[in-house]
Amino acid sequence: MQKEEKVVVVLLVMILLSLCILYIVLPRPEGIMDRAMLFSSKSNVGEEVYVEGVVFDKQVTEGDHLILLIGPEKTKVFISHEAGAVEIAKMMEKGDLVRIYGIVTEYKGEIEIDVKSGTHVVPKVL
Repeated sequence: MQKEEKVVVVLLVMILLSLCILYIVLPRPEGIMDRAMLFSSKSNVGEEVYVEGVVFDKQVTEGDHLILLIGPEKTKVFISHEAGAVEIAKMMEKGDLVRIYGIVTEYKGEIEIDVKSGTHVVPKVL
């Protein structure tokens, strides 16, 4: 290697190490995806949870809201129009594997997960 090439390699290594150190040292903003616990029958209303599984059913309501049934327990997930329900409905099909983050709510006596943002719906690869 020539002298200039060695200098470039050393500089690139220094930059990479600096970025690694910053990633470790600087605090990251905590969001629901960092705090959420796996949804279970023992989850309480108001808790931040996630559910992972296959999309068993998908329904778009009159108000352009999306209702999904996810996973082996067929957990009900509500995604409002404001959270991007229409866009999510277009990208998701029955049989897709997903992880969804939201807040446990009760609607008409039924427990469901309320999704606040389209970014909280994460497609998974088999």
